[in-house]
Amino acid sequence: MRYVSVYVLSLENCVYRPKEELKKRLLLTFGITSNVALLGYFKYSDFFIENYNLAVNSDVGLLHLALPLAISFFTFQQISYLVDSYRSDITEYDFLNYSLFVTFFPQLIAGPIVHHKEMMPQFAKVKNKVKNYRNITVGLFIFAMGLFKKVVIADTFAVWVTTGFDTATTLNLLEAWITSLSYTFQLYFDFSGYTDMAIGAALLFNIKLP
Repeated sequence: MRYVSVYVLSLENCVYRPKEELKKRLLLTFGITSNVALLGYFKYSDFFIENYNLAVNSDVGLLHLALPLAISFFTFQQISYLVDSYRSDITEYDFLNYSLFVTFFPQLIAGPIVHHKEMMPQFAKVKNKVKNYRNITVGLFIFAMGLFKKVVIADTFAVWVTTGFDTATTLNLLEAWITSLSYTFQLYFDFSGYTDMAIGAALLFNIKLP
């Protein structure tokens, strides 16, 4: 991922600097395509190989690639950075600032994907580098609420969903509806919980996620 970051940052410099609109668009398109291609390579190589083997009755070996941590988030965050650069919303290309923007850890699990202008001014503020006990208190409370949503509510619905799907052929109409709605609520509280935990963890560092 370190080499990918250097590559993307170099490309962003190129996207920002050219005066010709066509050249900027081509560089932006190339940057987005290469990022998505890299994501697809790591996440879907074995899937496509398996389907190719089934389609033509071949025996191509699977790659069994180790999936880099939070590669989806990294990819879309880098695309966001490229688009901001294309729009001239970014005027500095410091590697450390770029790395902080892309890898700020509270966002790594479930986002959100943010814009450069939403985060970098907060990272640069001197007062955000000093302990803020109010933000720490609020952040811990929001994080605890998110953890409760995930561990208590979402995981409870998950038990009902697993039971329902395991016995799907024997469910009556009411039980089928309960299983479907339970899955809906499981997904909602999963992502709501992860989001709250990200917001709470960021507040511990005096950073407010949008």
